[in-house]
Amino acid sequence: MLKHILAARKHVAIGLAVGLAALATGAFADAATGRVRHMADTYLQSDGTQIIDTGFIATTNMRVEVVFEPINPDFTKYTRYVWGSNASASSSGAAQMRFSTYVQNNDAAKRYGGVMFISGASSNTTWQGGISATRSRIKAVLDYRNRVIEQWSGDVKCWNGTPNNPGFESAGFPVVLFGACQNANAAPTPSFIGRIYSFAIYDKGVLVRDMVPYGRGAVTGMLDRCSGKVYTKTRGNAFVLGTDDGYVRSDRAKLGGGQWLDTGFYADPQTKIEVDFRFMDPSTKQQRVFGVDQGPFVCVLYINGSGSLAWGLQDDVGNWQPMIAADTARHTFTLDGPNSTIRLAGSDGTVQWEGTVGTTRTKTTCAPITVFGGTSTNGTGAAILTNPGSVCIYGMKIWNGATLVRDYVPRVVDGVEGLYDRENGTFVTVDTTKSRARLSSGGDVECVATSGTLADSMDAYLMDVGGQAIEPGYTVARNMRFEIDFAMDCFHGTQYLYGTDMNGIYYQLSSGSRNVSGKVRNASGGTSWLWLNDGKATPSRYRVTVDYKNSKIQFKYPDGTIKDTAMTLPSEFPAAQQTMLIMHTRAGGGGSLARVYSFAVYEDDVLTHRYTPCVENGVAGMWDSVGKRFLGNSKTADGKGFTFHGAGMDGGGMAFTEHPQGGRLSRGHTLTLTAFAPGAVGYQWLKNGAIVEGATGRTLEVAYGEGGTTDTYQCVSHYELFGYGVSEVAQVENLPSGTAVIIR
Repeated sequence: MLKHILAARKHVAIGLAVGLAALATGAFADAATGRVRHMADTYLQSDGTQIIDTGFIATTNMRVEVVFEPINPDFTKYTRYVWGSNASASSSGAAQMRFSTYVQNNDAAKRYGGVMFISGASSNTTWQGGISATRSRIKAVLDYRNRVIEQWSGDVKCWNGTPNNPGFESAGFPVVLFGACQNANAAPTPSFIGRIYSFAIYDKGVLVRDMVPYGRGAVTGMLDRCSGKVYTKTRGNAFVLGTDDGYVRSDRAKLGGGQWLDTGFYADPQTKIEVDFRFMDPSTKQQRVFGVDQGPFVCVLYINGSGSLAWGLQDDVGNWQPMIAADTARHTFTLDGPNSTIRLAGSDGTVQWEGTVGTTRTKTTCAPITVFGGTSTNGTGAAILTNPGSVCIYGMKIWNGATLVRDYVPRVVDGVEGLYDRENGTFVTVDTTKSRARLSSGGDVECVATSGTLADSMDAYLMDVGGQAIEPGYTVARNMRFEIDFAMDCFHGTQYLYGTDMNGIYYQLSSGSRNVSGKVRNASGGTSWLWLNDGKATPSRYRVTVDYKNSKIQFKYPDGTIKDTAMTLPSEFPAAQQTMLIMHTRAGGGGSLARVYSFAVYEDDVLTHRYTPCVENGVAGMWDSVGKRFLGNSKTADGKGFTFHGAGMDGGGMAFTEHPQGGRLSRGHTLTLTAFAPGAVGYQWLKNGAIVEGATGRTLEVAYGEGGTTDTYQCVSHYELFGYGVSEVAQVENLPSGTAVIIR
């Protein structure tokens, strides 16, 4: 299957190739390193009018896994099918075969809205009720081959059952997503109102449908990663594609007892804390969301020994106060020290518990507040982790009186996951030695998503960590224009974005000013140094256009503000001094700590090179989509010095900028197909919908097939982050034998 082939080639931590499958199982942490993971969960949302026909005929050998969430405010009013394959209502005996997962409003135990299952081999259909439904995410597993039914909430298997023998395969009907098919021609039964995050079908243990949410332009549906086919609605309104908020998740089973992030902040009576969180496994007692457990001041949010969400806030000893039973739902907890109040709310803002703090609070904590666990002090006074938790953090704020001192959001920086403090510009990771200001935008994954979109900041980039360079092999001339999309680390010395001996763009830290500057050969043969920004550069994503033909540089700030700077240049540049390097300058070193998202070159206003990040045979570099060549690191011996971050130019990993072009072939000839998706770490070619073994590059050499037939070819791209893309289809006509092809 395509998924397994791609996954075997892909050695990255957080991609939709693994990510949405991990979403279903809760396996967000890397087993080897236990690093904290971050994911924005993509979903397809229905309003009760849509269905998707998967084309798979239900059998008694199938296993179905679906991750879903009901959202309709009145979702308990009617039976709503998440997926189903139901025989005709007029059928009886062995023909009465029903498979489905659905939400229903009636239950003998009054568990209204319980997730229900249907299976049966006769008119006596078995209706099996599971847990009570809430507006939260559920993973349902229906394995008819092994007679297993399960429901999962987060990491917890909260229900299981055994279905009856469901009968004969010959009675099956198509599996329909967001509904259930009564027969091959009838309208579906009531459609599901809610979100589906992933959907998989196995037949005799073989994965035959691996469907994840997809959207490109006006097309929304589910992408089957087994075939590369996109399944859209067969009736009803358009789906809504969206993402849940991003989060950082810890796993208490990793790193010898769990991860923790050090805020560096010591709580006192004027401290106010607000945290947006969700537990993955509430069955384990004594898990901390955050806290300082011990010493002269206690401040903690946790699951207590009775399985309740609880808090502690008091001088010297704990004042442990339970709130509600711990669960896997998302909550916002507010501890307001100045006003002596505690509040717990649901994801919809509904207040679930309120209370007041009536205990003594006059001291400052002995250790800083930690996230994903508590802290106490050992015999030498050093802080140690206590009671780590398996918990997701969507965001966290800390105030000192009326002053906001910490404003954490989930973020991935240089492949490291943690919490970025928007208030202080620091990035806090599991390894607290890395708690320093780093590149804070322009490529970092900060998923506070809006419905139907994925943030522009998820674009792919190539990062130089000092010492690498790309040598494109041409000289800088007066007829050229460079358009560069980049970010630079603003906490080090001089760094070059690109350069020659006399021309280039660089960053300089001098006398407290942080400047993005231009270096140009002036008309008198000397060098001019031009400040392009306001002297207050931040590690943000900027765009600069260096127009030698019209003697000006245009600098564009993240908010769209533009600053133009004129250049005084000679009529021609000395060619001997103008062989350029990207991310470097020619003479005397001068590397960079920069990210490049794209680098375009125009000559006499004609695009001659467009470089975008890619990976070639495991080596990070840039692909020139005009010159059709790969450029890697030319500065160090191993050629592998760049850091690569792949997410697709549209943030969803779906954008091919070069699609394969078909043609006609006669016997004895070949045709080369080429595709390119910026940010992709790999490719897989399909022929007539089937995998072409070993075809994992941007190009595919097509041989002559059977005369008089037409073959279809398609390329699937995959990424470090956010999934798969599918190219347009190329058709290659195999001409009948004896057909003359005239090449002009």
